[in-house]
Amino acid sequence: MLVCNLKRLEDIDKVKDLVDGIEFRKKLFILNPHKRLGKKVIRSYHNFHSNEAREGVDKLAVMAESTLDALRMLKTRKAPIQVCMGEKGQLTRILGPVFGNLIDYTYLDEPSAPGQLSLHELLYDYNYRQLNPETEIYGLIGGDVSKSFSPRVHNGVMRALGINAVYVKMSIEPKELEEFFSLAKDLNFRGLSVTMPLKEKVIPYLDELDPLAAEISAVNTISFKNNKLIGYNTDGIGAIEALGCVKNKRIILLGKGGAAKAIAYVATLHGAQTQMLGRGELPTHPYDLLINCTPADLPAPLNIHSTSPFGREMFINQAVHQYRIWFKE
Repeated sequence: MLVCNLKRLEDIDKVKDLVDGIEFRKKLFILNPHKRLGKKVIRSYHNFHSNEAREGVDKLAVMAESTLDALRMLKTRKAPIQVCMGEKGQLTRILGPVFGNLIDYTYLDEPSAPGQLSLHELLYDYNYRQLNPETEIYGLIGGDVSKSFSPRVHNGVMRALGINAVYVKMSIEPKELEEFFSLAKDLNFRGLSVTMPLKEKVIPYLDELDPLAAEISAVNTISFKNNKLIGYNTDGIGAIEALGCVKNKRIILLGKGGAAKAIAYVATLHGAQTQMLGRGELPTHPYDLLINCTPADLPAPLNIHSTSPFGREMFINQAVHQYRIWFKE
């Protein structure tokens, strides 16, 4: 059941066909005649300071201190309505229909709780109305993924292709990887995209590596198959498809992380001369192409043109290859 918090009762016409109920001045009004709570009073427990929970309530809302808190809540149901608050708890708000949450809360104008997602985000970025217990879960893991537009793109493609799946983003620290993968298996995740700084750090936790990923020693794609974690790399081929012919070209890559290693390796296979530069280093020789593989802007002496069209095309290309891995049919 999707319930929207309203500040003004006159806004009900904007949401009445999109939600099952509204919350106005802390009172719940059910709009969908097919939805029933079965009780008049909801006993709630809110903890805005920690993830400490309480038993024996109808609604449990605690603050997520990490993405792992949200995953643990999805694994263990302690109340008919439960949510992890805060940005790192948003998983629990998105995946409510998958894991049988009785009510998921959203808002029209401003959030009523930390980490709450807007009605537009839930409906159009995450396809909330199409989610169900059979929905397959995919996602992005990395450091700070808060500004990533990947869920909007992937969920839009899944909606267009009629795939019963959802793609979410999760901030994960390297020290959390062991428990994360254990929880992801328990929750039946099917695939992951991997971004910095985890492309190399995930490798010890994988059961198998695709030969290309093994050569590069970096992974940007993980598939869950037969209870095994299999790592792939689609960054390099995605970049080369965006660049076109690179034979005999001199390519400078800013950064020495997983993405730079993948592009350098595949570009070399295609006849390019490549060089990776670390933080603070500048090219000392002429070059034909310069690719920024770091989250930072180009250093001032090099900031001569925008690389964003290449970046967008590389993202699309590598994502297409991810889909071929995840959805082979």
